[in-house]
Amino acid sequence: MAGTIEPSRWGGWGFRISGSGIAYVARRGPGIVISRRSGRSIAITVDNPEQRAALANALLARLPVG
Repeated sequence: MAGTIEPSRWGGWGFRISGSGIAYVARRGPGIVISRRSGRSIAITVDNPEQRAALANALLARLPVG
């Protein structure tokens, strides 16, 4: 899912591990957020997050179920 990454939510800049999950925050702004089954997330700041989120969803759709 594409979204806006706020450094304060993840504990600052850089590679962060928090109660929300894992993040690589290089800047404030656009990024992708992957929600895991455990309820924790992985967030990464990137340019053009919509395209990257679509690619991640397409790859996940190809995985076998089960």
